[in-house]
Amino acid sequence: MILVRYVRDFFYFIQIAFIGWFKVLIHFLSYLYSLWSKNSLTAKVFLSVLFFQLVFSTRPWFEYKIGFNEVTEVLSVSSKVNLIFIFLSLANFILFLLDLSFSRVMIVILQLVIGILFLFGFQSPTSLHVDFINPADFKFNLNFYIFAVFSALALMLSIRGFRNGEVT
Repeated sequence: MILVRYVRDFFYFIQIAFIGWFKVLIHFLSYLYSLWSKNSLTAKVFLSVLFFQLVFSTRPWFEYKIGFNEVTEVLSVSSKVNLIFIFLSLANFILFLLDLSFSRVMIVILQLVIGILFLFGFQSPTSLHVDFINPADFKFNLNFYIFAVFSALALMLSIRGFRNGEVT
């Protein structure tokens, strides 16, 4: 009897939680739509660039090959400091959405930190990104270069917006 009541309550609360999160999602999407409709083309491009920077920061950046007798496996791995890039990209995206008084300054600073870390990791990937002893064992994949392009674009747009005094 008690087990049946627990199971019934469990499904009832799951339904309430699902409806609640669905309403939160609808409110968030309506906020994004209102933000999208009221901003200029530059701000829309900047928002898109920050979103793609966030997406490509979560992807694996390196691939390496392992040979097992006659079979060769190609594996993709993320950076050791992948969480730092994800956190910084997410912070930029959220700061843009919040539109606080210090958002533009913080976005420029965080983009500079991403750029410095990225360039250091590009120059010395074994010290920052991977633990391979032989640098010939791995190579950068396309996600790494796409992240670099979106990071450079985000840095240029953030500096442009800061210098012009545009409200993000």
